[in-house]
Formats: sequence, structure tokens, C-alpha cells
Amino acid sequence: MRADPSTSDAKTTRSWVAIPFLGPDSQVVLVLYATCGTLNFFADEARIEQMVAMANGFCRLHDFLQDSPFANLRNFPLQKGEPNRSGGGLYDVQEPVEIELPKFQSLTSFNYEAAAATLSSPH
Repeated sequence: MRADPSTSDAKTTRSWVAIPFLGPDSQVVLVLYATCGTLNFFADEARIEQMVAMANGFCRLHDFLQDSPFANLRNFPLQKGEPNRSGGGLYDVQEPVEIELPKFQSLTSFNYEAAAATLSSPH
């Protein structure tokens, strides 16, 4: 682990995990990072499988919201940015896990906002 003195949790972090989420075209669109002060907390593959199952549930919920949006909740599109490909993260990869990654079926953005409610006035 490379400790970065500019981050407060780097001194107490003993385990970390990064779970990439894939878009419809199998490109990485989101990464879930988690840290823990317990050594080897994420070494238990069953724990990783549970986390990935929850991530898949998030993907299914997001896909559902794309297909069946709530009345006053909108997902506004964002402009495509350039990914950081230079690396230089806080932690190095220690042990890659071979597991099927969570994947969105439909994705335009994660920019959800409450839209203004329209009230109809009685006539």
C-alpha cells in the first residue's frame, strides 16, 4: 500500500477494494471504491461476491429508472469527459479477482435531479 500523507484515511486503511461498473458497451463507467481498517477484510471472496450482487442490484434499479422514470425525477445527460488513464491512484492492485462485473443495460448519465412539480389548479 502506498500511503499518501495528504489523505487522512491512508494511515488507517488496511484493506481496499475497487469494483468497476460496466456500461452497455462493456466500457467502465463507474468505479465503487471502499476502504476498511481491518487487514484483509476484502480478501474473502464471498464478501466480494455479496458486494457485486448489491452492485448488480444498483444496475437493475438504474436500468428500471431509465425505462420507467418517476414523475418528478429526471436523469439529465452529461457531456462526455476524458477518462484518467495516467493512473497514480492511492493504492496499487494487490489481488485481482475473476468475477463477472456489474453491468448497466441502459445508461445515459448519473445526473439525477428532482424536476419541478407541476400542479394543476382547480377551475
